[in-house]
Amino acid sequence: MKKNHAFLKTFAFGACLAFCTQKAEAQTMDKVRQATNVEVLQTLAQTYKTEAINQKEIAWKTADKNGWAKRITSPNGEVIELMGLDEFGSPLYYTTDSNLRAAQTISTNKLWTGGSLGLSLTGQGMVTADGYARLGEWDGGAARTEHQEFSANGGSTVVQRDGASGFSNHATHVAGTMVGFGVRADAKGMSFKAQLDAHDWDNDAGEMAIAASNGMLISNHSYGTVTGWSWTGNSWVWNGNSALSTSEDFKFGQYDTRARDWDNIAFNAPYYLICKSAGNDRGDGPNEGVRLNDGGEEGYDCISTYSTAKNILTVGAVNGLQNGYANANGVIMSDFSGWGPTDDGRIKPDVCGNGVGVTSATAASNTSYDTYNGTSMATPNVSGSLLLLQQHYQNLFGAGNFMRSATLKGLTIHTADEAGTSAGPDYRFGWGLVNVATAATAITNAKNGTGSFMFDKILTNNTPNTFEITSNGQPLRATICWTDRAGTPVSPAVNDSPTRMLVQDLDARITYAGNTHQPWILDPANPSFAATRGDNNRDNVEQILISPTVNTGVYTLTINHKGALQGGSQRYSLWITGATNVADVSAAPLMRFTTTAAALNEGATTGITSCRKYQDVNVTLQITKPYVGTAQVTLQPTGTASAISDYSIISPTTFSFTGTTMNQNVTVRVFDDR
Repeated sequence: MKKNHAFLKTFAFGACLAFCTQKAEAQTMDKVRQATNVEVLQTLAQTYKTEAINQKEIAWKTADKNGWAKRITSPNGEVIELMGLDEFGSPLYYTTDSNLRAAQTISTNKLWTGGSLGLSLTGQGMVTADGYARLGEWDGGAARTEHQEFSANGGSTVVQRDGASGFSNHATHVAGTMVGFGVRADAKGMSFKAQLDAHDWDNDAGEMAIAASNGMLISNHSYGTVTGWSWTGNSWVWNGNSALSTSEDFKFGQYDTRARDWDNIAFNAPYYLICKSAGNDRGDGPNEGVRLNDGGEEGYDCISTYSTAKNILTVGAVNGLQNGYANANGVIMSDFSGWGPTDDGRIKPDVCGNGVGVTSATAASNTSYDTYNGTSMATPNVSGSLLLLQQHYQNLFGAGNFMRSATLKGLTIHTADEAGTSAGPDYRFGWGLVNVATAATAITNAKNGTGSFMFDKILTNNTPNTFEITSNGQPLRATICWTDRAGTPVSPAVNDSPTRMLVQDLDARITYAGNTHQPWILDPANPSFAATRGDNNRDNVEQILISPTVNTGVYTLTINHKGALQGGSQRYSLWITGATNVADVSAAPLMRFTTTAAALNEGATTGITSCRKYQDVNVTLQITKPYVGTAQVTLQPTGTASAISDYSIISPTTFSFTGTTMNQNVTVRVFDDR
């Protein structure tokens, strides 16, 4: 029997462009908007709107000629709509991918009132000064805004921003998982008092660009393109291009123009995190023997188009956990969730949430509910929860202060619970099962400077960043994440072009006692193999885990890059746990090294060399120029008259010199002995 599909596939904007643009001009700038390239986003919005309208118009005219279906809604709420034509003129359909247990699965309930963390987070008040929601939804139709889950307190917490008509069960179900008030206890949403700005999927990229420029932080997209096999309700239909392959759809794993456009929006709106369903294609097909079922014999390489974007959070679906996470073996993969890798070998999905047996509101009436399965359900489970993390961050760091999207994505990956059969990421669960409670605790500890450390840094060409990490003896974990520039799609191919979509290739390394620790990597040629350590030149997320850390000494984390950085720099976010202290020594104070004049031969002058002082790290001093007699070496901060003694020096501070040359400057060099 065909499973419930809860993963939508498409693109959106439309009637609200002029309205939104006018309001944007009147808004008071906050930190989110100050960092956002509003003019670029508005230009992109108009471009994407025009393209989407033209593509759909051409596709529907072609459908009239060929007798293709334009829009189908199944009894279980799945929506399929013709939105354009692919590179070969074939129809391109978007489709939807299908609450208390969902919250328990990723520990969101621990952040609510009465939860074990004592935070009482609800999502209430997470709006801009001019009333735009920080949380958004794009879906296959309009949400039923009058449903009791959205209007229990009068008015509605869901605002349909684009004037879409025709209520959608799927859109309403997704909205309920994000912000349902909990009139029915098992249908309570993750951010149950938050406002949600809803849109249908027509012209989505343009609307997303405008929403991001207005201050939106998180959006949910439980849809995608129909790829490979699809079920009509009566039979299986093949949607691939037989000219390229008779067995596999080229769109699986493909970084296409849609993924590029979303990456472009995210790059120009660095606080905006797009949450996308991984899709429900794995295993689809009639087992006919001619064409492979989606994912082939092992189930890999069945995530397509939008979901392959670099700067988004792609979410897979697992079974629910009523009592929360216990161990990796307890996280059970659904029988439909899409698996990676992308064509260029990147890790997808990024993380997983509960997408099996999720109960939420539907659009049949103001009091209707249903239980759906799909990555469409897992994604709002995650996106609605992430808004609570942004609320928690603002509560701690002050009004208007939020995490950049790379910081939030990096945190989500950094704190995910292990899933799968081996340590590290894989192409099935990604980095693991989201744990919102662990993430919230990391934010709290980062504020207090205890156990968790957070950095927002800029790496410039040929200038590595260095951090000194004092381990606490627990597993030491460091995760970097950055919003990369959009990649350049390659021509469609079924043999998975290895052309890298990564533009800025950052590298993280940790050294200790002569040993270098590298980040996790996967082998796309052998997708079922366990993760190993090595040089990750594919992903814009890198994580190093040292477990166990036998030593409690100082470890050195270095962030560097390959090639020249486009634009001369790259901003990135860093999370570190398992440490008692982390010192950013990339720009440590300049120190001046001098010789004491009284110890030099008469007439000699003082030699001076500047060097960076590394906090709490032993250094070795060495005199390189020959002298007759003895010189006393003094380390002295620049601009001061006295020596400093707040760190140790290996070797005596008095050095003997021999030679025949008199009256030369003495040069002092510093050597890091780590």
